[in-house]
Amino acid sequence: MDHLVGQDLLNALSDRGELVRATWTPLPDGMHARWSAPDPGAALSFAATALGASEDRGAPLLVTLGAGLVTLHLPGVPQGSVRPADLDLAQQLVDDAAAAGLERSGTVASSLELALDTADADSIRPFWAALLAPVPDERTPGTSTQLSMNPENIVAPDVVDPTGQHPLLWFQETEPHPTPRQRMHVDVWLNPRDAPARIRAAVAAGGTVVDESGAPSFTVLADPEGNRACICTVAER
Repeated sequence: MDHLVGQDLLNALSDRGELVRATWTPLPDGMHARWSAPDPGAALSFAATALGASEDRGAPLLVTLGAGLVTLHLPGVPQGSVRPADLDLAQQLVDDAAAAGLERSGTVASSLELALDTADADSIRPFWAALLAPVPDERTPGTSTQLSMNPENIVAPDVVDPTGQHPLLWFQETEPHPTPRQRMHVDVWLNPRDAPARIRAAVAAGGTVVDESGAPSFTVLADPEGNRACICTVAER
């Protein structure tokens, strides 16, 4: 089996022993684990060990440090799936954490997804891919200045930010219906220098500017079905 997902992944973790199964939490974006560190030095040392182990095994690994915790994320590629070889790394990291004096955290690992009801996902997906995922930085030499949807942001049929800054967005199929009154919307916060480029990218992907009277603090945009979102900055607040 090339990749493990869902119940197959749970079963494979259980086969590694109770400690591994209890430490690693499978979520739609891969596997997460969290430890409490006795001091910042121990946290930094274990983080370096974990990154070195992931590099040796050719596995991607995201590390977050803060509040006395070390959080590791083994991203699922394709979305949510894990290679059997990555379980070897997961088991090694459990052993390395114990050797470093870290204890499994009692806080629960979780992830947030956004779901949008739509009768035509294909028509609105480009807008949300442009809005929620990075566009090239015009200020960085050697980068493309094409301000449009980045195909890497779409992992069919979802919109995924490859940098991990934004939650996954998926589309719930519905019957065609009038645009309802919106009771929740997305605010995407950016550096004021980057906001105009992101707005242009969203408009180029099929969106419209609904209200820019609050710019540069916020600009209201809408996708082709009328679902609204804001590009926000700290400027002039």
